[in-house]
Amino acid sequence: QKTLLSSINSCLEKSKRAEDKKSVAFFQNAKQLIEADTLKVLHISDTNTKGLKGPCIPGTPFHSLVKSTGVSNKDQPTSGGSFGIGKNAVYAISDLQTVFYSTIYKNDSGEDKFLAQGKSILISHSDGNDESRRATGYWGMEGFSPIKDRSTVPKWLSREEQGTSIYAIGFREIENWQYRMAASLIINFFVAIHREEMVFRLSDPDIKIDKSSLYELFNNASIISAAYESNQADELQYASFLYECLTSEESKETKFTIPDIGEVSVRVLIKDKLPKRLSLIRNGMVITDSLEKFGDRFRSFPMYKDFVALVEPLDETGSTLIKTLENPKHDGLSAERITDEYDRNKATIAV
Repeated sequence: QKTLLSSINSCLEKSKRAEDKKSVAFFQNAKQLIEADTLKVLHISDTNTKGLKGPCIPGTPFHSLVKSTGVSNKDQPTSGGSFGIGKNAVYAISDLQTVFYSTIYKNDSGEDKFLAQGKSILISHSDGNDESRRATGYWGMEGFSPIKDRSTVPKWLSREEQGTSIYAIGFREIENWQYRMAASLIINFFVAIHREEMVFRLSDPDIKIDKSSLYELFNNASIISAAYESNQADELQYASFLYECLTSEESKETKFTIPDIGEVSVRVLIKDKLPKRLSLIRNGMVITDSLEKFGDRFRSFPMYKDFVALVEPLDETGSTLIKTLENPKHDGLSAERITDEYDRNKATIAV
């Protein structure tokens, strides 16, 4: 705490000298927070996962998430997300720009291994001894390495089972944040939730998002209100239409094969007052409803009846290709993300 406070004070003084009002306001608030008796912390934890495999060396998932910039590394090429630019999202909800990680994973010998590390992203500055310091700082062992002995970390940072915990320190709590988060989870992951591949739980109040509660949550007044507050109302309504397409007996599913993509499922629901839109999903996650980078936004179907449709690659080949085209937010596709010209042209033709 003292070290972080010292860094914040140095950053504050630098910001004042530069007359950077935005940075001054941030570091003044951060100083007040860290000097207070208590801090708000958002704890995000998963179970039944592989954890962040180490050790903390380039090329491992732990290093990619905690240490690397713009790097993705997962065990499977069709995995749900990546540890690229999107990994910094958790820092955006920390008024100290500080996050702690702890994980238990199995090494190549099948043994449980523990890693824990804290990370702050501030601005470059000079410390009390007038030595230059980088913008990023780490909590852990000497040499900026993570702690490996579970018994030496604070109780709140420890874990008992395989998986990962993330702590946003100085959590920026906004009104109805739980319901806003619930809305986002439902919008993006309703397919995986319905298929019982994922379950989410938020506390205070207790909100469980699983297959049995999904229909009710789509119609929950607090979630709908929170979606309006966070400008997600249209997305939530559209997701509810897609959910109906996924679950209705009136929907029709067709499967066909596309070169370089493999088998693809198209599930269509025709019904009055549906928005005539389709969405691509991968690994139970909604990716996009537009292929505008490929010349078609899929927003104009004037001669068709009202409908919604779900398009999903069923083979690993297709899922892998789609993931390589996804932007860091996983909400759009572009062949320009592929550096090799031959592979880029091949992907453009396939999609």
